[in-house]
Amino acid sequence: MSATADQSGQVEGTAGDPFARLDLGALVSGAARLRPERVAFHDVADSAQSFTFGQLEQRVGATAQAWRQLSLSAGERVLIVATASGSVLAGMLGAMRAGLDVALVGPHLGVTEIADFAAAIGAAAIAGEPACGDVDIGEAMFSAAARSERVRIVASLGRTSFDGAAPLDPMAEQIGGAAMAAPDASSHALLITRGIDGQSHFHRQRTIVASALDFVTRVQIGTQIPLVSAILPASFAGLVAGPAAALIAGAPLVLHAPFDARQLLTICEALRPVHLIAPVMLAEEFAASGLADPDVLASLVMLARYKHMPAEIPVEPPGGFLATELPVFDLYGIGEIAAIAERRLPSGARVAPLTAQHMLSLDGQDVLAARRKLHYLLTHGRLDTAIAIEGAAVSI
Repeated sequence: MSATADQSGQVEGTAGDPFARLDLGALVSGAARLRPERVAFHDVADSAQSFTFGQLEQRVGATAQAWRQLSLSAGERVLIVATASGSVLAGMLGAMRAGLDVALVGPHLGVTEIADFAAAIGAAAIAGEPACGDVDIGEAMFSAAARSERVRIVASLGRTSFDGAAPLDPMAEQIGGAAMAAPDASSHALLITRGIDGQSHFHRQRTIVASALDFVTRVQIGTQIPLVSAILPASFAGLVAGPAAALIAGAPLVLHAPFDARQLLTICEALRPVHLIAPVMLAEEFAASGLADPDVLASLVMLARYKHMPAEIPVEPPGGFLATELPVFDLYGIGEIAAIAERRLPSGARVAPLTAQHMLSLDGQDVLAARRKLHYLLTHGRLDTAIAIEGAAVSI
């Protein structure tokens, strides 16, 4: 039986659906079986915080048990402040393995925004590292928890704890060496992201996996070349082009934040060549710095966010017209529902998202990843058209 897309653009959950049992937990376990000794996460600042796919599987399992020991039950929700650390990555994956829905926000949000989001999704716990650069995340988490009636736990992810927080360090040796005491319950866990307008967006893991597979296929990411992302995994695009893509490809992941141009250049030079994912607003700097060099980068992917599907080809930022032998891609983050990668022309010009539909081949089946869909609207007696998108890689 072949997979088909329903009217919402999602692939139906039939026995023939190749994405039916693909979740992030399955990707972690699969990568651990296939390449246990290969580096999964590379911490440039502290090599002791790097880990292999085999170690990731152990830590995710043990962290899932740690979440359960905090009296959190499958189906409850945790809000994680996403920073560029292996502790946060393993903490997120461990929470899902425990059957918890995971909501993600960036460290730039204020106390009121975090508290409002926690209340909106009904979070039972808030977790994160104590700080990100100069931002005091610990204080913000406690203040947000005090304003959210349902939050009963504040947890500290990582080696550095803070007063009053439940310590949960996925990188600790006792965590990494522990066995998973309960079965994987992650398949139904949801990922929740926050839109620019503050709205909550709920994602099935299979949608994230389908979008990441589309991204990996189009950018041609393999197992040997590291994936360096300056986009935190706190959004649909950040998850797809970061952790999910690295797990699918079996490639080492490097997360870079807060952004530091000099440090990013050092990372790319040290690990060359790398696949680099960065905000499109830096295109001018890339063009001027010479970083867009095939000897340093295997590809350059630039993320631009749009509230809705753009009807026309977006214009390059001033000075950001990159004409290079290097494969350059635009990653179009459409709201919090899709992340569409399109390769630029050899001249450096952009290509409109989904000029041609994106298809995936999986288990001998052809699956629609994403395509444009025109909606005809009658407004004030006038017929207008709106562009929507549908497919297995599109969240609804």
